[in-house]
This record gives sequence, structure tokens and C-alpha cells, in this order.
Amino acid sequence: MKKRLLHLVRHAKSDWSIGGQSDFDRPLNARGIHDAPFMAELWFDFFPSPKTLHVSASKRTRETAELFVLGHADKILSIQFHQNLYHASEEHLMEFVQQIPAAEYEVAIISHNSGISDFASRLSGQSLVMPTCAIASFEVYSDWNIAAPHDFHLLHFDYPKRNR
Repeated sequence: MKKRLLHLVRHAKSDWSIGGQSDFDRPLNARGIHDAPFMAELWFDFFPSPKTLHVSASKRTRETAELFVLGHADKILSIQFHQNLYHASEEHLMEFVQQIPAAEYEVAIISHNSGISDFASRLSGQSLVMPTCAIASFEVYSDWNIAAPHDFHLLHFDYPKRNR
């Protein structure tokens, strides 16, 4: 069985300063705009192979994905935006993973808390709080459609403040 890689990414820091704006339409703030390319650089150095990005359709997750791709377009097979990843629960994220096409061997999901932290904790078997722009990378030796949480092994966990 070929190894598959799953990367869970929490969106970068968002901007709360614009009054009357819906949560879905909230953009990144200056720190988020700085942190996303920085974390992408570290991530692609550690995991250089091409990957597919599955991204929540919210503005801040789309902007995070765009900043991750900046300068790394050759390492992205495709970017797909999904309405159902917006504030997805840990259960929904597991169902989403089990529906990833078999041809996708390295996948990143960019989504929101609390679901992304809950899911990372479930897969790692430990409390794994995902600060903004955190990346938790897992390996699994199973097809996506039959993968269970206990099949995943945490390979790497990083976030911006850890590198300052």
C-alpha cells in the first residue's frame, strides 16, 4: 500500500476590524498575510511533492490558500473550494477525507477551528490545538475511503509563533 499524506491547515489570522461583515466574508489581517507565505515556505521545504488543496470557501481560507500557492504553483496539482468545509466538524472532516479520490496521494485541507483542531487531535491521539496558520501533517498507509482515525500517524506539526 502506498503512503498517503494528509495536511491539516488552519487559515491564517483574520481581520475583525471591519464592522458589519459576515464571518464567511472576513479577510486576512496583516499578520495573516505575513504568516501564510512564511508557513508555506517551511511546509514546502519539508514536504516538497505536489499536492491537492481542498479549501473551505470562506474568504480567509481562500486567501490563505492563495498565499500558500504564491511561489509554489509547481507544487500544487489543483485547488478545490468546498462550501461544506466552512466550519466543518471533526466528524465531517473525517467523512470528507474518506471521499477523497484514490488518485490523490498528498492532500491538504484548509479549514477552521474548532473542527480542524478537534480533527487533528483525533488523528494524532493527543490534544493538538491548531493556532492560526498551523499545519499538522499525517501519513497513512490505507486508501482514503477505508482510513480510520487510528490509521494516521503525526509526522510534523508547526505554527508561526513557534518560529519567531
